[in-house]
Amino acid sequence: MTSKIPQIKSLMRKLLISFLENFNQQRHFQITKHKIGKKVLEEMNRNPLISKFQWNAVAGEEHNMLTVFSNHFINSFLLYNINGIRKFSAENIFSKKFIESKQLNNHFNKQFDKLEKELLLSEEFKYLILIPAFNIYFSEKKKYVILDEKHRIRNIYGVDQPYGNDPIIRKLKKKPRHWEPYEESMVHKEASACFEIFCNIKKRLDSEPKYNNNFTPHAPLLPSDNNLFYEKVRSIPHFFYVFSSELRFLPYSLGLRFYVKLPPFSNIFCFSSGFIGYEFPRPAGSLNFKKKQTLKEWKKCWEDNYRYFFQTFYQATQTPEKRRIFKYILHVISIINNIPYVDMRIFLLVSAFEGILFKDSIKKKLKVAGKSKPIAECFIRISRDNGYKWQFLVNNKYFESTEFDQEGHDKELRDFIISAYGYRNNIAHPEKIGDLNFQPEFQFENLHESRKKNRIEWLIIDWFPKFLRVILKIWVEKGFKDKDEWYKYLESLFK
Repeated sequence: MTSKIPQIKSLMRKLLISFLENFNQQRHFQITKHKIGKKVLEEMNRNPLISKFQWNAVAGEEHNMLTVFSNHFINSFLLYNINGIRKFSAENIFSKKFIESKQLNNHFNKQFDKLEKELLLSEEFKYLILIPAFNIYFSEKKKYVILDEKHRIRNIYGVDQPYGNDPIIRKLKKKPRHWEPYEESMVHKEASACFEIFCNIKKRLDSEPKYNNNFTPHAPLLPSDNNLFYEKVRSIPHFFYVFSSELRFLPYSLGLRFYVKLPPFSNIFCFSSGFIGYEFPRPAGSLNFKKKQTLKEWKKCWEDNYRYFFQTFYQATQTPEKRRIFKYILHVISIINNIPYVDMRIFLLVSAFEGILFKDSIKKKLKVAGKSKPIAECFIRISRDNGYKWQFLVNNKYFESTEFDQEGHDKELRDFIISAYGYRNNIAHPEKIGDLNFQPEFQFENLHESRKKNRIEWLIIDWFPKFLRVILKIWVEKGFKDKDEWYKYLESLFK
């Protein structure tokens, strides 16, 4: 293996040998405290093939990533590779025979080749994101569903430890513990599939800004407002919320964690994991890729829409606040069924609905007090403009005649939204509880007064997520890129 940085390779070999020879005196290796190690770093920072890249990061405190990668390179021999080649106890001193062996030399060459080509001289940092998925069926011979060159779904049903035995990744297939009450809705008790996302990030040049918490190459999952890995993972289910042809949620389930395979020697482990928590909905339904039509429809939906969706709403922009309301609605839809408190769910749903629809200029045009009427009128005009009719929420009699009764339909839809808004206000302002009109009236016929409250709660929780999803679908279908374009559209409905 011919190296483009032979002097650094020679020094790194001497450094490893020195570490092994003095293992009992210095078991915790730190390159900056080692004489040869300092020379290695000096050569790296002097070599133009390496120094042309930005290696400094400010995450907690400023540090040089070449130090981090080099430390893990040397320690990797101890923690993984030598452990697999030769068993030793904590008291052992590595023999001169072993240190000078062809076996160790070959292994060093292999590992340094990886360090050089995949890290030091590479133009990119390369990652593999893994998101375990449950209740997805594949045909027996189907190993992958290829969505595009960077995204695919792997069939891992019946495969033990599909991504190796790294301690971080061992439990990838395990279902979350809090899913136990929902086991009846689970087809598989372990993850049956895994989304694989290949993420290559171009290295910054030395003249460009230092890395920070938003992206630190060797520790990419540090908490930040717009961490690109968390955003990438969220974009997968969010995409299907928006583009699903039916007004229902995902037909499969994602786990609470995702995993990222790191660039070589980023850490003592090959993987890192991120905790999405309870953002994804609880398990329900299944997705059958054995059906060719289902597979065809999924792939087409992805190919036609995902790139635009991700680039518009998830890639870092200079004005993220202009898209925040769109993503906020997606977050509410994602998490709503994981909230056990009915009042909290209703408050979030109706408040999100208000946030994306209320415009003071529309209220002034309508010359009405409060927010409920302009919000209701706004949604009615959106529904009418895009051909949405809310059968089963409003009375079916409006659909039974040969000519659809638009006015009757709209009146009941308006009454329901105003009733829901009043219910939300009673939650938000307990010091001034107002009387409720339970509308539309036919939904409450023959119900005892004590049951009407339960009915309005159920209607809000059932229908407002559908309202919000329709709003998101219209936003995307019309190509709106931010809130300014959205609100301009709303105002156009009142000319």
